[in-house]
Amino acid sequence: TPEADGEATGKLVFTTNDKDHPRISVRLKVTGKAVVTTPKFEVDAATLSAGIDFGPVTIGKKGKKILSIRNSGTSPLRLTNLKLDGDGFETALTEVLIPPSSSKEIEITAAPKNPGAVSGHVLFDTDDASNPHVSIPLTAEGKVKAVTIVDFFDLIEALRDPNISVDRAKGQVIIKSQVNFAAGKDAAPKDSTGKRGFDQTIEAIVGSIAGIEKILPVGHRIKPAVIGHTDNDAPRGMKKDSKQAKKYNHDLSERRAKVVAGILHEKIAASTASAASFVNETNANPFFRFEGKGQEMPVVDNKTRDGRAANRRTEVVLEVVRP
Repeated sequence: TPEADGEATGKLVFTTNDKDHPRISVRLKVTGKAVVTTPKFEVDAATLSAGIDFGPVTIGKKGKKILSIRNSGTSPLRLTNLKLDGDGFETALTEVLIPPSSSKEIEITAAPKNPGAVSGHVLFDTDDASNPHVSIPLTAEGKVKAVTIVDFFDLIEALRDPNISVDRAKGQVIIKSQVNFAAGKDAAPKDSTGKRGFDQTIEAIVGSIAGIEKILPVGHRIKPAVIGHTDNDAPRGMKKDSKQAKKYNHDLSERRAKVVAGILHEKIAASTASAASFVNETNANPFFRFEGKGQEMPVVDNKTRDGRAANRRTEVVLEVVRP
């Protein structure tokens, strides 16, 4: 048994009862060769070239695939720096150790956020000198299934947009951002009385609507409305809560709704794709219906200044129209 690389020699000596050959000596020679242990990375050839295709994956769900990697070498195979690029692809592992003559399965999930094709890669390094860096393509297609309105509300809630809530009983989607107005005014305010400035509030509303559009089922369209509200204040010479004052506040709330509807219309009209998602409406605004509710629907008591400011608002409500 050689103990090192190279040639080793020796003798085998023994005695016999043969008078002619009482002592025998046999020369021995062996060449030692060290056994080199190395890892060897193997994966299905089609997977390595064509990659892993998840096929259609419903938005809000996850597709799962298994990547099987074999170590056909004589020492452990280590995978390091394991990561995934591309939108929606994930794995729980960052490092893998595969014993000799063994395989390891890596679970990869795909969760597309938007309709259409998505692509990425699973990337990692190995200590196999012939495959130090590995990149395997990943593909999937986000799909929106044909859904009922209730299912669509599930998708909306899956967006986890804090600016959106749903009222299933009324079949409505409510945008929480509100534009607040100064007392007795119907012009677009420079700043809202809330945490956001006026422009930021408008952008927040448009952004939430855009998020809903992306998951809108085929053939479905959005029917939006801007609802205006007031506090219960009345102009000088007019008795608060009188019929005349209520009529005044109703008209004021409608004008406020019209102002906000017009601004939102301009934002939406700038996008052809967005415009196609809306139901045409009347009252001189093809996208956003506007309506005034006057002082009849306060969100807080009108007894305080802050309460009245909160009630001078407009709200955006969406209905989803099925084909």
